[in-house]
Amino acid sequence: GCTSQAMYLVKGKTRLYVHPMEISGYCETLHIPQITAILKKGGRTFRLVKDTIAEEVYSFTDEEEMEYYRARYGTCIHRNILDAFSNRRAGKEDILSMMASRINVATTSHLHGIGYDSPAYRFVHEAYYRLVNNGKLKENVREIGCCNIIMAISNTNAI
Repeated sequence: GCTSQAMYLVKGKTRLYVHPMEISGYCETLHIPQITAILKKGGRTFRLVKDTIAEEVYSFTDEEEMEYYRARYGTCIHRNILDAFSNRRAGKEDILSMMASRINVATTSHLHGIGYDSPAYRFVHEAYYRLVNNGKLKENVREIGCCNIIMAISNTNAI
């Protein structure tokens, strides 16, 4: 059979994978001009057609990412959660996951969306439980078949 070996360009936090038709991966901002200049020179087997930056990826630790969410959304997250639960008839996890997806930033450790262990999800979840513990949201558990669906409603008297 035919086997191919992957080729990577690695320098600092830059890690680019050389595909047969493209180069992709993480590239530190300071390396972009240098790499683009090298590729524009061309070679015998390739030519640079275009360069595109698809999205910004942060190199946060989990705690740095949590601090980012606290700084950026700390003043509005509680109101946003209350609004979400007063306007939607969805389960708790659906709403919290949707909210976490909206604020999530791509990081080198959490590149592809959110999971229950991702800092964006934990941030939203912690804010939700502060509202429940302060009596501003009330949880109702509905049993459907073998599953418990948790619905939350705004406690308008507490606001």
